[in-house]
Amino acid sequence: MSYPFLTIFLAGLFLGAVYMTLHREQLLFMTMLLAGLGTLCFAIAQLSRKRVIVKRTVHDRVQAGDTVQVTLTVENSGTLPRFGVTLVDEVGPWLARQGQTIRYLPVLWPKRQVVVEYELEAERRGVHPVGPLRMRLGDPLEMFQRVARVGEATEAVIYPEVVTLPAPLGGQTPFAPGMSEQRSALGAGTDFYGIREYQPGDELRRIHWKATARRNRLAVVEFEENLTGNLTVLLDAETGNDFGEGKDTSFELAIKVAAALINDSLQQGTIVRLMTHCNNHLIDVEAGADESLDVFLETLARVEANGEVPAVSLAMELATEGIPGETVVIITAKPHDAWVDATVAMQRAGLDPVVVLMDAGSFDLKAPHEDAAVTADALSQVGTRTYLVRQGASVAAALLEMRDGYSRN
Repeated sequence: MSYPFLTIFLAGLFLGAVYMTLHREQLLFMTMLLAGLGTLCFAIAQLSRKRVIVKRTVHDRVQAGDTVQVTLTVENSGTLPRFGVTLVDEVGPWLARQGQTIRYLPVLWPKRQVVVEYELEAERRGVHPVGPLRMRLGDPLEMFQRVARVGEATEAVIYPEVVTLPAPLGGQTPFAPGMSEQRSALGAGTDFYGIREYQPGDELRRIHWKATARRNRLAVVEFEENLTGNLTVLLDAETGNDFGEGKDTSFELAIKVAAALINDSLQQGTIVRLMTHCNNHLIDVEAGADESLDVFLETLARVEANGEVPAVSLAMELATEGIPGETVVIITAKPHDAWVDATVAMQRAGLDPVVVLMDAGSFDLKAPHEDAAVTADALSQVGTRTYLVRQGASVAAALLEMRDGYSRN
């Protein structure tokens, strides 16, 4: 109950009581006038919500830690003014309000519109709701107020923070060493490599007749197979793969590592593929160096640790369908022996597996501390490069360590 309403209500009671005592018609008229004024104000407040149109524009697609600009366009399409309009947008838990986000409009005139802007700070990547708008309207005397939710929520897509690494020395691709490798393959490839003596099993169509006549023995053309050296990032998004609380969980750090790794590889000319399983479907995104990083950031913004298919199963599929020379970086927080079998299968298929293992125990005290170290040691024993990342670790430092590991090998 507002103070103006209370004042008028008490004044009406007083005048009514005096009229009952003195029986003066002027007092009755004044009492009825106050009652009519209150009724009119109540009707205005109740009808003020109608014909108010709100449009919201969210300037999202920014990285975590950046500012999101929100623009509200409020239009009074009716024929009567609206009084005491207060605008407050409801926002998700990971969008922090910056500055003045509650706007008050004393009067919103008919057939006019007002543009209101405010800022939000994106504290965490993801898809966060902005809205609906909570609008409070009143009457000219502010005796009555009505609160209504207007419009629907708008999605604010926040990309993960992308850590940029310095360019590697010599301009070599850091995470796909196979790109600089070339191996001879009989009857394969398209680049001319040379001529050699015929061996049983060579295709007859590759016989070089001029060299055969010159040497008096069969000679065949040998071509060079250029290994692709593509990079596949396998992100483990299986349910139960997120440890810790708040915005610095193991899965959020894994997302940052994936984003930085993809960005660095694209800049070095690598074809990158991102695989994961979440939101009830398989995500498989591939893009070349000439394509936008946003293709991957859009995917990483929407990924949640709710997948039903184990990432180990996806790794075994890569072992059967992967391209020889391809680098596969597995990012997971679930240490178990199955990763050893998966990476060994990849090595036998000619792939180069790398495991980035989030130390779950450093994010959650309830998680076993020794499991990550044991798994990392087992992976190293079978020749799989393994990097253990703990809570609070620098993403740039972790990736530079990986890059240095490649340059030494």
